[in-house]
Amino acid sequence: MHNEPPRASAENHTDERADDHTDERADDHAADHTDDHAADHTEDRAQNHAHNHAHNHAGSHPENPANHAGRNRAGGDDGDNVVPAAPARAWVRMPSGKRLDLLHPTADDWADDDLALGLARTYRWGGHSAWPLPLSVAQHSITVMLLRRAASTTPLSALQELRELLHDAEEGLLGFDCISVLKPFMGERFRQLTSKLEQAVFARYALPAWTAAEHATHKDADRLAAASEAVHVVGWSPHEVRHTLGITVAPLACDPLLAEYGGTAWEPWAPGLAAQRFMAQLNRLLQDSVRAD
Repeated sequence: MHNEPPRASAENHTDERADDHTDERADDHAADHTDDHAADHTEDRAQNHAHNHAHNHAGSHPENPANHAGRNRAGGDDGDNVVPAAPARAWVRMPSGKRLDLLHPTADDWADDDLALGLARTYRWGGHSAWPLPLSVAQHSITVMLLRRAASTTPLSALQELRELLHDAEEGLLGFDCISVLKPFMGERFRQLTSKLEQAVFARYALPAWTAAEHATHKDADRLAAASEAVHVVGWSPHEVRHTLGITVAPLACDPLLAEYGGTAWEPWAPGLAAQRFMAQLNRLLQDSVRAD
C-alpha cells in the first residue's frame, strides 16, 4: 500500500518548474542603459539606411556592403567611430549577490546555496501536483541519487553520487524545468543554452563525463523516479503513466526518501526544507570527494 494523494485530472501534464529569476544587476543599470541606447540607435540607423537604399537605388548596380561597414551612427564614414551592437545578455541575479549570464555561464557565477535554493524553487511536472505543494527538482534529485545508489552492485564513489545529485542542476540555475514533450518545440538555441549551463556545472564540481553505460543506468533511475512521481505526486494512474505518458517502467510503491528522512510518503517538501536537505547532501559529497583525492 502506498500513501497516494487525491487523484489529479488527467489533463495534468508531465514535467516541471515554476520560479523564474531573470534580473539585471542594479549597479550595472546605468552602463547597461547606455549600451542598450547606443545599440538601439545603431539598429534604427541601419534599418533606415537599408530602406532608403532600396527605395532610391532600385534596379541600380548593388553597392558593395563593405562601403557601409565604416559608417558611424551619425552617418559618417569614419570606421573608428563605429558603435558596436551590444552583445546579447540574459543576466540572473543570485540570492548570494553573484550574477549569472545564462547565455555565457562560467563556473564561478553562483554559490552552492544559490543552486540549492534554485532547485528547491524549480518544480517538476509543470508545477502540477495533487498535494498542496508541487515537487521540487531538489527533492527529485535526491530521489534519483538514492535510487541509483540502491541499483548499483558496487558502492558509488562520491563523485558518481554527486553527478547523480546534480544531474538537473542547470534547471535550478535557469529556474525552469521544461516539460519533456515541449523540448523539441524550444529549438536548438534552447538546447545550446542548457548545454552550456550543464558544462559550467560539470566544470565547477569537477564531475566526470558520463560513459554510455553510466548514463543508461542513470536514466533508468531517472525514469523510475518519474514514473513514481507521476502516480504518487501528480495523480496519474499506472495505466496512464504507461499508455498516455509513455513511461514503461512500473512505479514504485515505497518512497525511497522515507528511510533517509521519514515523514509522509511521496509528499513534496516545502522549498526551504528541500534546499536545506539538498545542501546537506551536496556538502557531504563535496567533502567526501576531497577526502578521496
